[in-house]
Amino acid sequence: MRQTDADGKTILGPIDPLDPIRASIEDLRDNVDDRIYYFGSKDLVTTDLDPVTNTAIQLSRIDGDGVAEVGVVLERDWRPTIIAGDAYAFDKNGARVRLTASADVVRCEVRNATAEFDRITAAGVFSRTRTKLYGSSNHLLSTTKLFHRAGLGQSLSVGNSGTPLFTTAPVRPGRVLSFNAGVLTYGSDHNSLYLKDGVPNVPVPPANIESLIDCRERYSETFMSSEGEYLTRTGSLPSDVAVLESAHGVGGLTVDKFLEGGVLFENAVAAVAQSWKLAQLFGLQHEVALSFVQGESNASPSSSVAFYKGALVDIQRRFEARVQAIKGTTESVPMYLCQMNSWTGSNLVTSNVPVAQFEAALENPGKIILVGPKYVGPFADKQHFTAEGYVDHGAVYGYAIDLHRKGGVSLPLSGISAIRSGIDVALTFRDLPGTFGIDRSRVTDPGNDGVVWSDDGTGNSVSIVPGSAQFTPGTRVVRYQLSAVPTGGSPRLRIGLDGISGNNGGPTTGPRTTFRTDTGKLNRRGNPIYRDCVAHALPVTTA
Repeated sequence: MRQTDADGKTILGPIDPLDPIRASIEDLRDNVDDRIYYFGSKDLVTTDLDPVTNTAIQLSRIDGDGVAEVGVVLERDWRPTIIAGDAYAFDKNGARVRLTASADVVRCEVRNATAEFDRITAAGVFSRTRTKLYGSSNHLLSTTKLFHRAGLGQSLSVGNSGTPLFTTAPVRPGRVLSFNAGVLTYGSDHNSLYLKDGVPNVPVPPANIESLIDCRERYSETFMSSEGEYLTRTGSLPSDVAVLESAHGVGGLTVDKFLEGGVLFENAVAAVAQSWKLAQLFGLQHEVALSFVQGESNASPSSSVAFYKGALVDIQRRFEARVQAIKGTTESVPMYLCQMNSWTGSNLVTSNVPVAQFEAALENPGKIILVGPKYVGPFADKQHFTAEGYVDHGAVYGYAIDLHRKGGVSLPLSGISAIRSGIDVALTFRDLPGTFGIDRSRVTDPGNDGVVWSDDGTGNSVSIVPGSAQFTPGTRVVRYQLSAVPTGGSPRLRIGLDGISGNNGGPTTGPRTTFRTDTGKLNRRGNPIYRDCVAHALPVTTA
Protein backbone atom coordinates (compact mmCIF):
# COMPACT_ATOMS: atom_id res chain seq x y z
CA MET A 1 0.00 0.00 0.00
CA ARG A 2 2.92 2.35 0.63
CA GLN A 3 6.68 2.34 0.86
CA THR A 4 9.24 4.24 2.91
CA ASP A 5 12.41 5.55 1.33
CA ALA A 6 15.88 5.62 2.88
CA ASP A 7 15.15 8.95 4.60
CA GLY A 8 12.01 7.59 6.27
CA LYS A 9 9.65 9.49 3.99
CA THR A 10 6.48 7.75 2.84
CA ILE A 11 6.18 7.23 -0.88
CA LEU A 12 3.52 5.44 -2.92
CA GLY A 13 4.18 1.96 -4.18
CA PRO A 14 2.89 0.67 -7.48
CA ILE A 15 -0.64 1.92 -6.79
CA ASP A 16 -1.33 5.22 -8.51
CA PRO A 17 -3.60 7.33 -6.25
CA LEU A 18 -5.22 8.90 -9.30
CA ASP A 19 -6.00 5.56 -10.96
CA PRO A 20 -6.62 3.08 -8.15
CA ILE A 21 -7.01 -0.63 -8.76
CA ARG A 22 -10.60 -1.80 -9.09
CA ALA A 23 -11.55 -4.96 -7.24
CA SER A 24 -14.70 -6.83 -6.33
CA ILE A 25 -15.43 -8.10 -2.86
CA GLU A 26 -14.22 -11.54 -3.94
CA ASP A 27 -11.00 -10.12 -5.36
CA LEU A 28 -10.27 -8.35 -2.10
CA ARG A 29 -10.86 -11.52 -0.13
CA ASP A 30 -8.47 -13.44 -2.37
CA ASN A 31 -5.79 -10.91 -3.17
CA VAL A 32 -5.10 -8.69 -0.18
CA ASP A 33 -3.39 -9.53 3.05
CA ASP A 34 -5.27 -10.31 6.25
CA ARG A 35 -5.04 -6.74 7.50
CA ILE A 36 -7.55 -5.52 4.91
CA TYR A 37 -11.09 -6.65 4.22
CA TYR A 38 -14.12 -4.97 2.72
CA PHE A 39 -15.94 -2.35 4.75
CA GLY A 40 -14.61 -4.00 7.80
CA SER A 41 -12.20 -3.43 10.49
CA LYS A 42 -8.60 -3.22 11.50
CA ASP A 43 -7.37 -0.35 9.35
CA LEU A 44 -9.70 0.10 6.39
CA VAL A 45 -11.21 3.49 5.57
CA THR A 46 -13.29 4.90 2.72
CA THR A 47 -12.03 8.09 1.18
CA ASP A 48 -13.69 8.69 -2.19
CA LEU A 49 -16.01 7.45 -4.93
CA ASP A 50 -15.22 6.17 -8.38
CA PRO A 51 -15.95 9.12 -10.71
CA VAL A 52 -17.19 6.86 -13.53
CA THR A 53 -19.63 4.43 -11.90
CA ASN A 54 -20.47 6.44 -8.78
CA THR A 55 -20.89 3.12 -7.00
CA ALA A 56 -17.30 2.07 -6.41
CA ILE A 57 -15.66 3.22 -3.23
CA GLN A 58 -11.98 3.96 -2.83
CA LEU A 59 -10.58 2.21 0.22
CA SER A 60 -7.33 2.72 2.04
CA ARG A 61 -5.57 1.97 5.27
CA ILE A 62 -5.52 4.36 8.19
CA ASP A 63 -2.80 4.79 10.75
CA GLY A 64 -3.21 5.16 14.50
CA ASP A 65 -4.23 8.80 14.13
CA GLY A 66 -6.95 8.02 11.61
CA VAL A 67 -4.97 9.40 8.65
CA ALA A 68 -5.86 7.71 5.37
CA GLU A 69 -3.41 6.33 2.82
CA VAL A 70 -4.30 5.51 -0.78
CA GLY A 71 -5.66 2.03 -1.45
CA VAL A 72 -7.98 0.07 -3.72
CA VAL A 73 -11.50 0.41 -5.05
CA LEU A 74 -14.38 -1.80 -3.97
CA GLU A 75 -17.69 -2.01 -5.79
CA ARG A 76 -20.74 -2.12 -3.55
CA ASP A 77 -23.82 -1.07 -5.46
CA TRP A 78 -26.52 0.15 -3.06
CA ARG A 79 -30.19 0.27 -3.92
CA PRO A 80 -32.73 2.22 -1.87
CA THR A 81 -36.24 1.26 -0.92
CA ILE A 82 -39.02 2.30 1.43
CA ILE A 83 -40.70 -0.32 3.62
CA ALA A 84 -43.66 0.69 5.81
CA GLY A 85 -42.58 4.31 5.64
CA ASP A 86 -38.93 3.72 6.52
CA ALA A 87 -35.81 4.07 4.37
CA TYR A 88 -33.55 1.09 3.69
CA ALA A 89 -30.54 0.41 1.52
CA PHE A 90 -29.69 -3.01 0.08
CA ASP A 91 -26.49 -4.06 -1.66
CA LYS A 92 -26.22 -6.63 -4.44
CA ASN A 93 -25.42 -9.38 -1.95
CA GLY A 94 -28.52 -8.73 0.13
CA ALA A 95 -26.95 -6.81 2.98
CA ARG A 96 -29.53 -4.48 4.48
CA VAL A 97 -29.08 -1.16 6.29
CA ARG A 98 -32.09 0.37 8.00
CA LEU A 99 -31.77 4.13 7.87
CA THR A 100 -34.92 5.25 9.71
CA ALA A 101 -37.49 3.96 12.17
CA SER A 102 -39.94 6.85 11.97
CA ALA A 103 -42.50 5.50 9.43
CA ASP A 104 -42.69 8.91 7.74
CA VAL A 105 -40.29 8.61 4.78
CA VAL A 106 -41.79 9.56 1.41
CA ARG A 107 -38.69 9.43 -0.81
CA CYS A 108 -35.34 7.62 -0.68
CA GLU A 109 -32.53 7.71 -3.25
CA VAL A 110 -28.88 6.68 -3.35
CA ARG A 111 -26.46 9.01 -5.06
CA ASN A 112 -22.71 8.51 -5.06
CA ALA A 113 -22.99 5.91 -2.25
CA THR A 114 -24.87 8.42 -0.13
CA ALA A 115 -28.48 7.83 0.82
CA GLU A 116 -30.83 10.80 0.69
CA PHE A 117 -34.35 10.56 2.09
CA ASP A 118 -37.23 12.91 2.76
CA ARG A 119 -39.60 12.80 5.71
CA ILE A 120 -42.99 14.41 6.14
CA THR A 121 -44.49 14.09 9.61
CA ALA A 122 -48.19 13.91 10.40
CA ALA A 123 -47.98 17.61 11.29
CA GLY A 124 -46.66 18.37 7.80
CA VAL A 125 -43.05 19.06 8.82
CA PHE A 126 -40.61 18.30 5.99
CA SER A 127 -36.97 17.30 6.44
CA ARG A 128 -34.23 15.96 4.15
CA THR A 129 -31.37 13.82 5.43
CA ARG A 130 -28.22 12.50 3.77
CA THR A 131 -26.02 9.75 5.13
CA LYS A 132 -23.01 7.91 3.73
CA LEU A 133 -23.34 4.22 3.00
CA TYR A 134 -19.73 3.50 3.77
CA GLY A 135 -17.43 3.76 6.71
CA SER A 136 -14.45 2.20 8.43
CA SER A 137 -13.56 0.51 11.67
CA ASN A 138 -10.59 -1.06 13.40
CA HIS A 139 -12.58 -3.86 15.01
CA LEU A 140 -11.27 -7.41 14.74
CA LEU A 141 -12.44 -9.64 11.92
CA SER A 142 -13.95 -12.00 14.53
CA THR A 143 -16.21 -9.24 15.95
CA THR A 144 -19.96 -9.92 15.92
CA LYS A 145 -21.26 -7.13 18.18
CA LEU A 146 -20.54 -3.46 18.83
CA PHE A 147 -21.30 -2.28 22.39
CA HIS A 148 -21.56 1.52 22.32
CA ARG A 149 -20.94 3.29 25.64
CA ALA A 150 -22.13 6.87 25.15
CA GLY A 151 -21.23 9.35 27.89
CA LEU A 152 -22.83 12.56 29.18
CA GLY A 153 -21.83 14.78 32.07
CA GLN A 154 -19.69 17.67 33.16
CA SER A 155 -15.95 18.02 33.73
CA LEU A 156 -15.37 14.66 35.43
CA SER A 157 -16.99 12.94 32.45
CA VAL A 158 -14.40 14.39 30.07
CA GLY A 159 -11.23 14.09 32.15
CA ASN A 160 -10.68 17.57 33.62
CA SER A 161 -7.15 17.64 35.15
CA GLY A 162 -6.43 14.18 33.70
CA THR A 163 -2.90 14.99 32.53
CA PRO A 164 -0.26 13.81 31.88
CA LEU A 165 -1.99 11.06 29.95
CA PHE A 166 -1.90 7.50 31.20
CA THR A 167 -3.37 5.92 28.05
CA THR A 168 -1.04 7.01 25.27
CA ALA A 169 -1.27 3.82 23.21
CA PRO A 170 -4.36 1.92 22.03
CA VAL A 171 -6.10 0.33 25.00
CA ARG A 172 -6.77 -3.02 23.35
CA PRO A 173 -6.43 -2.92 19.55
CA GLY A 174 -9.46 -4.18 17.71
CA ARG A 175 -11.56 -4.52 20.90
CA VAL A 176 -11.77 -1.01 22.43
CA LEU A 177 -12.71 1.68 19.91
CA SER A 178 -13.50 5.36 19.70
CA PHE A 179 -14.80 7.55 16.92
CA ASN A 180 -12.11 8.99 14.66
CA ALA A 181 -11.92 12.27 16.64
CA GLY A 182 -11.14 10.28 19.79
CA VAL A 183 -13.00 9.55 23.02
CA LEU A 184 -13.67 13.30 23.26
CA THR A 185 -15.83 13.62 20.17
CA TYR A 186 -15.33 17.34 19.67
CA GLY A 187 -11.74 16.40 18.88
CA SER A 188 -10.26 18.55 21.65
CA ASP A 189 -10.64 19.44 25.31
CA HIS A 190 -14.34 19.59 26.26
CA ASN A 191 -13.88 21.48 29.50
CA SER A 192 -13.97 25.05 28.25
CA LEU A 193 -14.88 25.03 24.55
CA TYR A 194 -18.20 25.00 22.75
CA LEU A 195 -20.02 27.17 25.26
CA LYS A 196 -21.77 30.49 24.75
CA ASP A 197 -23.01 32.26 27.87
CA GLY A 198 -22.62 29.00 29.74
CA VAL A 199 -24.73 26.99 27.27
CA PRO A 200 -23.34 24.38 24.87
CA ASN A 201 -24.37 25.46 21.39
CA VAL A 202 -22.15 23.54 18.95
CA PRO A 203 -23.34 20.20 17.54
CA VAL A 204 -20.58 17.64 17.19
CA PRO A 205 -19.20 17.85 13.62
CA PRO A 206 -20.37 14.79 11.62
CA ALA A 207 -16.82 14.38 10.29
CA ASN A 208 -15.66 13.70 13.87
CA ILE A 209 -17.78 10.57 14.20
CA GLU A 210 -17.50 9.12 10.70
CA SER A 211 -15.33 6.10 11.45
CA LEU A 212 -14.05 3.94 14.30
CA ILE A 213 -10.43 3.68 15.37
CA ASP A 214 -8.56 2.03 18.22
CA CYS A 215 -9.23 3.88 21.46
CA ARG A 216 -6.52 5.88 23.20
CA GLU A 217 -6.60 9.19 25.03
CA ARG A 218 -5.49 12.36 23.24
CA TYR A 219 -6.29 15.46 25.27
CA SER A 220 -7.00 14.33 28.82
CA GLU A 221 -7.41 10.97 30.51
CA THR A 222 -11.05 9.98 30.81
CA PHE A 223 -12.52 7.09 32.75
CA MET A 224 -13.85 5.60 29.51
CA SER A 225 -10.63 4.06 28.19
CA SER A 226 -10.10 2.13 31.42
CA GLU A 227 -13.76 1.14 31.45
CA GLY A 228 -13.25 -0.33 27.98
CA GLU A 229 -10.09 -2.10 29.12
CA TYR A 230 -11.98 -3.84 31.92
CA LEU A 231 -14.96 -4.77 29.74
CA THR A 232 -12.71 -6.49 27.18
CA ARG A 233 -10.73 -8.55 29.68
CA THR A 234 -10.96 -12.32 29.49
CA GLY A 235 -14.03 -13.32 31.47
CA SER A 236 -15.91 -10.07 30.91
CA LEU A 237 -17.57 -9.41 27.54
CA PRO A 238 -17.29 -12.26 25.02
CA SER A 239 -14.20 -12.02 22.82
CA ASP A 240 -16.32 -11.25 19.75
CA VAL A 241 -17.70 -8.01 21.27
CA ALA A 242 -15.99 -4.67 20.59
CA VAL A 243 -16.60 -1.69 22.88
CA LEU A 244 -17.05 1.82 21.47
CA GLU A 245 -16.37 4.61 23.98
CA SER A 246 -17.60 8.14 23.17
CA ALA A 247 -17.82 11.17 25.50
CA HIS A 248 -20.26 14.01 24.80
CA GLY A 249 -20.14 16.09 27.97
CA VAL A 250 -18.87 19.59 28.71
CA GLY A 251 -17.58 20.84 32.05
CA GLY A 252 -19.34 23.16 34.47
CA LEU A 253 -22.97 22.54 33.49
CA THR A 254 -26.09 21.97 35.55
CA VAL A 255 -28.19 18.86 35.01
CA ASP A 256 -30.83 20.64 32.92
CA LYS A 257 -28.21 21.22 30.18
CA PHE A 258 -28.20 17.46 29.57
CA LEU A 259 -31.91 17.01 28.97
CA GLU A 260 -33.38 15.99 25.63
CA GLY A 261 -33.29 18.77 23.05
CA GLY A 262 -30.06 20.22 24.40
CA VAL A 263 -26.98 20.08 22.19
CA LEU A 264 -25.13 17.55 24.35
CA PHE A 265 -28.01 15.07 24.59
CA GLU A 266 -28.53 15.37 20.84
CA ASN A 267 -24.80 14.85 20.23
CA ALA A 268 -24.99 11.55 22.10
CA VAL A 269 -28.07 10.56 20.10
CA ALA A 270 -26.31 11.43 16.84
CA ALA A 271 -23.35 9.28 17.87
CA VAL A 272 -25.66 6.33 18.50
CA ALA A 273 -27.32 6.80 15.11
CA GLN A 274 -23.90 6.72 13.47
CA SER A 275 -22.65 3.69 15.40
CA TRP A 276 -25.89 1.85 14.56
CA LYS A 277 -25.44 2.61 10.87
CA LEU A 278 -21.79 1.50 10.94
CA ALA A 279 -22.70 -1.69 12.79
CA GLN A 280 -25.19 -2.53 10.04
CA LEU A 281 -22.62 -1.78 7.32
CA PHE A 282 -20.16 -4.13 9.02
CA GLY A 283 -22.79 -6.81 9.70
CA LEU A 284 -22.57 -6.44 13.49
CA GLN A 285 -25.10 -6.64 16.28
CA HIS A 286 -25.46 -3.41 18.25
CA GLU A 287 -25.97 -2.59 21.93
CA VAL A 288 -26.12 0.79 23.68
CA ALA A 289 -25.69 1.98 27.25
CA LEU A 290 -25.41 5.51 28.64
CA SER A 291 -23.08 6.84 31.33
CA PHE A 292 -23.70 10.01 33.31
CA VAL A 293 -21.11 11.79 35.46
CA GLN A 294 -22.44 15.01 36.95
CA GLY A 295 -23.51 16.65 40.19
CA GLU A 296 -20.99 19.28 41.26
CA SER A 297 -22.86 22.07 39.48
CA ASN A 298 -26.08 21.06 41.27
CA ALA A 299 -24.58 20.53 44.72
CA SER A 300 -26.26 23.55 46.33
CA PRO A 301 -29.50 23.17 48.34
CA SER A 302 -31.42 24.72 45.44
CA SER A 303 -31.31 21.30 43.78
CA SER A 304 -33.87 19.30 45.70
CA VAL A 305 -33.87 15.52 45.83
CA ALA A 306 -37.08 15.39 43.80
CA PHE A 307 -35.79 17.78 41.14
CA TYR A 308 -32.46 16.08 40.59
CA LYS A 309 -33.87 12.57 40.74
CA GLY A 310 -36.54 13.55 38.23
CA ALA A 311 -33.87 14.87 35.86
CA LEU A 312 -31.92 11.60 36.04
CA VAL A 313 -35.02 9.54 35.36
CA ASP A 314 -35.95 11.78 32.43
CA ILE A 315 -32.49 11.59 30.84
CA GLN A 316 -32.45 7.79 30.98
CA ARG A 317 -36.05 7.41 29.83
CA ARG A 318 -35.77 9.81 26.91
CA PHE A 319 -32.36 8.51 25.79
CA GLU A 320 -33.73 4.97 25.76
CA ALA A 321 -36.73 6.13 23.73
CA ARG A 322 -34.49 7.85 21.20
CA VAL A 323 -32.30 4.78 20.78
CA GLN A 324 -35.39 2.65 20.29
CA ALA A 325 -36.65 5.11 17.68
CA ILE A 326 -33.35 5.03 15.80
CA LYS A 327 -33.22 1.24 15.69
CA GLY A 328 -36.92 0.37 15.60
CA THR A 329 -36.58 -1.82 18.72
CA THR A 330 -37.88 -2.02 22.28
CA GLU A 331 -34.49 -2.71 23.83
CA SER A 332 -33.52 -1.46 27.27
CA VAL A 333 -30.81 1.21 27.44
CA PRO A 334 -29.53 1.43 31.02
CA MET A 335 -27.79 4.49 32.42
CA TYR A 336 -24.74 3.97 34.62
CA LEU A 337 -23.86 6.87 36.89
CA CYS A 338 -21.44 7.60 39.71
CA GLN A 339 -22.11 9.53 42.88
CA MET A 340 -20.98 13.09 43.52
CA ASN A 341 -19.03 13.35 46.82
CA SER A 342 -17.14 16.64 46.67
CA TRP A 343 -19.68 19.20 47.80
CA THR A 344 -17.49 20.42 50.68
CA GLY A 345 -15.23 21.89 48.02
CA SER A 346 -18.20 24.13 47.19
CA ASN A 347 -18.36 25.29 50.83
CA LEU A 348 -21.24 23.00 51.75
CA VAL A 349 -21.64 20.57 54.64
CA THR A 350 -24.06 18.28 52.81
CA SER A 351 -25.94 18.04 49.51
CA ASN A 352 -29.16 16.58 48.11
CA VAL A 353 -27.50 15.33 44.93
CA PRO A 354 -25.96 12.10 46.31
CA VAL A 355 -29.24 11.23 48.00
CA ALA A 356 -31.12 11.76 44.72
CA GLN A 357 -28.60 9.64 42.81
CA PHE A 358 -28.92 6.78 45.31
CA GLU A 359 -32.71 6.93 45.37
CA ALA A 360 -32.89 7.04 41.56
CA ALA A 361 -30.97 3.76 41.43
CA LEU A 362 -33.10 2.17 44.17
CA GLU A 363 -36.35 3.13 42.49
CA ASN A 364 -35.35 2.32 38.89
CA PRO A 365 -33.67 -1.10 38.97
CA GLY A 366 -32.17 -2.16 35.68
CA LYS A 367 -32.61 1.34 34.25
CA ILE A 368 -30.37 3.48 36.48
CA ILE A 369 -27.34 1.72 37.91
CA LEU A 370 -25.27 3.57 40.53
CA VAL A 371 -21.69 2.41 40.01
CA GLY A 372 -20.30 3.87 43.24
CA PRO A 373 -18.92 7.01 44.86
CA LYS A 374 -16.03 9.24 43.80
CA TYR A 375 -14.46 10.17 47.15
CA VAL A 376 -11.57 7.70 46.83
CA GLY A 377 -9.57 9.73 44.26
CA PRO A 378 -6.73 10.39 43.82
CA PHE A 379 -7.72 14.03 43.35
CA ALA A 380 -5.92 16.81 41.49
CA ASP A 381 -7.92 19.56 43.22
CA LYS A 382 -11.16 19.98 45.20
CA GLN A 383 -13.29 18.07 42.69
CA HIS A 384 -11.33 16.50 39.83
CA PHE A 385 -9.27 13.32 39.56
CA THR A 386 -5.70 13.01 38.46
CA ALA A 387 -5.12 10.84 35.39
CA GLU A 388 -4.56 7.93 37.77
CA GLY A 389 -7.88 8.68 39.46
CA TYR A 390 -9.71 8.41 36.14
CA VAL A 391 -7.96 5.09 35.44
CA ASP A 392 -9.08 3.71 38.81
CA HIS A 393 -12.61 5.06 38.41
CA GLY A 394 -12.96 3.59 34.92
CA ALA A 395 -12.14 0.13 36.26
CA VAL A 396 -14.96 0.45 38.82
CA TYR A 397 -17.33 1.43 36.00
CA GLY A 398 -16.21 -1.55 33.94
CA TYR A 399 -16.64 -3.92 36.87
CA ALA A 400 -20.14 -2.65 37.69
CA ILE A 401 -21.28 -2.79 34.05
CA ASP A 402 -19.95 -6.31 33.65
CA LEU A 403 -21.64 -7.44 36.88
CA HIS A 404 -24.97 -5.92 35.87
CA ARG A 405 -24.91 -7.38 32.35
CA LYS A 406 -24.31 -10.83 33.85
CA GLY A 407 -27.36 -10.48 36.07
CA GLY A 408 -25.51 -9.64 39.28
CA VAL A 409 -26.35 -7.07 41.94
CA SER A 410 -26.92 -3.74 40.23
CA LEU A 411 -26.81 -1.63 43.41
CA PRO A 412 -23.59 -0.37 45.03
CA LEU A 413 -22.36 -1.05 48.55
CA SER A 414 -24.81 0.52 51.01
CA GLY A 415 -26.63 -0.25 54.23
CA ILE A 416 -29.76 -2.40 53.97
CA SER A 417 -30.88 -2.23 57.61
CA ALA A 418 -30.13 -0.40 60.87
CA ILE A 419 -31.68 -1.97 63.96
CA ARG A 420 -31.47 -0.37 67.42
CA SER A 421 -31.72 -2.27 70.68
CA GLY A 422 -31.23 0.08 73.60
CA ILE A 423 -28.10 2.02 72.82
CA ASP A 424 -26.77 -0.63 70.43
CA VAL A 425 -27.24 -0.07 66.67
CA ALA A 426 -26.51 -2.91 64.23
CA LEU A 427 -25.80 -1.70 60.69
CA THR A 428 -26.02 -4.42 58.01
CA PHE A 429 -24.59 -3.87 54.52
CA ARG A 430 -25.65 -5.11 51.10
CA ASP A 431 -24.23 -8.47 50.05
CA LEU A 432 -21.96 -7.92 47.04
CA PRO A 433 -19.46 -10.29 45.39
CA GLY A 434 -16.14 -10.05 47.20
CA THR A 435 -15.05 -9.42 50.77
CA PHE A 436 -16.69 -6.73 52.90
CA GLY A 437 -14.51 -4.80 55.32
CA ILE A 438 -13.58 -1.53 56.99
CA ASP A 439 -10.51 0.17 55.53
CA ARG A 440 -9.21 3.04 57.65
CA SER A 441 -5.84 3.23 55.93
CA ARG A 442 -6.85 3.74 52.31
CA VAL A 443 -9.64 6.13 53.44
CA THR A 444 -8.97 8.17 56.55
CA ASP A 445 -11.65 7.68 59.20
CA PRO A 446 -13.73 10.90 59.38
CA GLY A 447 -15.13 9.75 62.72
CA ASN A 448 -17.25 6.66 63.31
CA ASP A 449 -16.44 5.60 59.75
CA GLY A 450 -18.63 8.39 58.36
CA VAL A 451 -21.78 7.27 60.22
CA VAL A 452 -23.84 9.97 61.98
CA TRP A 453 -26.99 9.52 64.14
CA SER A 454 -29.87 11.77 63.14
CA ASP A 455 -33.54 12.27 64.04
CA ASP A 456 -36.21 14.98 63.87
CA GLY A 457 -34.88 16.83 66.91
CA THR A 458 -38.01 16.38 69.04
CA GLY A 459 -36.23 14.30 71.68
CA ASN A 460 -32.94 14.19 73.54
CA SER A 461 -29.52 14.87 72.09
CA VAL A 462 -27.89 11.64 70.93
CA SER A 463 -24.66 10.83 69.09
CA ILE A 464 -22.56 7.79 68.27
CA VAL A 465 -19.87 7.08 70.85
CA PRO A 466 -16.47 7.63 69.21
CA GLY A 467 -14.45 4.43 68.85
CA SER A 468 -17.43 2.17 69.62
CA ALA A 469 -17.47 0.37 66.26
CA GLN A 470 -17.45 -3.42 66.47
CA PHE A 471 -16.92 -5.50 63.35
CA THR A 472 -16.18 -9.19 62.93
CA PRO A 473 -14.43 -10.04 59.63
CA GLY A 474 -16.48 -12.40 57.53
CA THR A 475 -19.72 -10.62 58.38
CA ARG A 476 -21.46 -7.57 56.92
CA VAL A 477 -22.64 -6.16 60.25
CA VAL A 478 -21.04 -3.20 62.06
CA ARG A 479 -22.29 -2.27 65.54
CA TYR A 480 -22.12 1.17 67.17
CA GLN A 481 -23.01 2.42 70.64
CA LEU A 482 -25.14 5.53 71.18
CA SER A 483 -24.54 8.07 73.91
CA ALA A 484 -28.09 7.57 75.23
CA VAL A 485 -31.35 5.83 74.37
CA PRO A 486 -32.88 8.18 71.77
CA THR A 487 -36.37 9.64 72.18
CA GLY A 488 -36.63 11.70 68.97
CA GLY A 489 -38.75 10.71 65.98
CA SER A 490 -37.73 9.59 62.47
CA PRO A 491 -34.39 8.08 63.55
CA ARG A 492 -31.87 7.37 60.81
CA LEU A 493 -28.19 6.93 60.11
CA ARG A 494 -26.51 9.38 57.77
CA ILE A 495 -23.69 7.49 56.06
CA GLY A 496 -21.06 9.51 54.21
CA LEU A 497 -23.41 12.48 53.86
CA ASP A 498 -21.68 15.02 56.11
CA GLY A 499 -18.37 16.81 55.75
CA ILE A 500 -16.50 19.96 56.65
CA SER A 501 -17.35 23.01 54.57
CA GLY A 502 -14.43 24.19 52.43
CA ASN A 503 -12.53 20.91 52.49
CA ASN A 504 -11.29 19.31 49.31
CA GLY A 505 -13.09 16.18 48.26
CA GLY A 506 -11.17 12.96 48.59
CA PRO A 507 -10.20 10.03 50.81
CA THR A 508 -8.59 12.12 53.56
CA THR A 509 -10.56 15.37 53.68
CA GLY A 510 -13.90 14.98 51.89
CA PRO A 511 -17.24 13.45 52.90
CA ARG A 512 -16.57 9.71 52.95
CA THR A 513 -16.96 6.33 54.62
CA THR A 514 -14.44 3.58 55.32
CA PHE A 515 -16.66 0.68 54.23
CA ARG A 516 -15.75 -1.21 51.09
CA THR A 517 -16.00 -4.55 49.33
CA ASP A 518 -12.83 -5.94 47.77
CA THR A 519 -13.84 -7.46 44.41
CA GLY A 520 -10.65 -9.51 44.13
CA LYS A 521 -9.87 -7.79 40.81
CA LEU A 522 -7.05 -5.39 39.93
CA ASN A 523 -7.19 -2.26 37.79
CA ARG A 524 -4.72 -1.27 35.08
CA ARG A 525 -2.40 0.27 37.67
CA GLY A 526 -2.27 -3.00 39.59
CA ASN A 527 -4.40 -1.69 42.46
CA PRO A 528 -7.37 -3.59 43.95
CA ILE A 529 -10.80 -2.71 42.57
CA TYR A 530 -13.05 -1.81 45.51
CA ARG A 531 -16.77 -1.13 45.64
CA ASP A 532 -16.81 1.70 48.18
CA CYS A 533 -19.91 2.56 50.19
CA VAL A 534 -22.08 5.31 48.70
CA ALA A 535 -23.44 8.26 50.66
CA HIS A 536 -27.02 7.66 51.80
CA ALA A 537 -29.46 7.87 54.71
CA LEU A 538 -30.88 4.71 56.29
CA PRO A 539 -33.98 4.55 58.53
CA VAL A 540 -33.43 2.98 61.97
CA THR A 541 -35.90 0.45 63.29
CA THR A 542 -36.22 -0.85 66.84
CA ALA A 543 -35.66 -4.48 67.75
